[in-house]
Order: sequence, then C-alpha cells, then structure tokens
Amino acid sequence: MKHLMFLAVLVFWSFPSHLFSQNFTSTTSYQVGRKAEFYGTSFSTWVKTWNNQKVITRATIGYLRGTDWRDGVKTSSTDRFEFGIDSRNTMILGKDYFHVFGFSYTTTTHIQQNNPREDGWMFSFGFGAHVIQPFSFTARYVLGNRKGIRLGIECDF
Repeated sequence: MKHLMFLAVLVFWSFPSHLFSQNFTSTTSYQVGRKAEFYGTSFSTWVKTWNNQKVITRATIGYLRGTDWRDGVKTSSTDRFEFGIDSRNTMILGKDYFHVFGFSYTTTTHIQQNNPREDGWMFSFGFGAHVIQPFSFTARYVLGNRKGIRLGIECDF
C-alpha cells in the first residue's frame, strides 16, 4: 500500500511538468460530415522530432461531443473519445505553413440508443498555418466511421 501511495504522489507531481512543457498542444475543433457533427478538444505532447523540429510526431487524446444523424437511425447525441498519433511536417511548405497527418482509434458512445457504443480507426490529413504564435489553424479531411471536415485551433505551450 505504501508503494502505491508513493507511486501516486510521484505521478501526481510529474504529470503537470509534462503537461505544461513547451512540447504540449491544446486543440479546440469542430468536425462536420454528411452523417454527424462534433465539437470538442484534444491534448497532445511531442513524442519524437526529426530534422531540427521540421517533422514532429505527437501522441494525442481527445474528447468530442456531437450529434449523429445516420440513415435509418434517429438523431442521437454522442460522446467520442480518440487516442492516436499526429504528425506535423513543415519541410515542404516552410515554417509558417505545415501539413498534418493523424491516425487514431475512436470510441463513440450513442447516448439515446440501445446499441450505445461504436469503435473504429480514423485517419486524417490536411494543412495548417501559424496565425499568431503560439496559435495555429488547421483544416483536415477525416476518414473513418465518421468522415468529414475538421477545423481546429491549436495552442502550443
């Protein structure tokens, strides 16, 4: 029991130092598609960089809430969790513009239905631009069980 308490204190004190380092990004996003729309937030931290930070790989976790209006199903409110890897690349477009790739696993919970859970993989790609440091704007096309366009505002810490 003492070991668990020590581990809990260690994680509690080290976790904020990882969250508020320079290599942390908070994103607010809106996604709309033919069958659903979501809005939410995600957090990511750098995992690996290459070529003097021109290629940045990030681990991400996100939460989105939205409405699902699939064919043959009543409109339902949904909660969506995403866990994945993102890549930001500035090698081709330069420092102010970049392209992004994302690969994640999603869990969608339909609140008002008998079959409340739907899991699947998601892939996204798109472009971004640094607006004012530390803010960036991104636009992505999302493929997967809820495909569509995702617009986001990122803030780098």
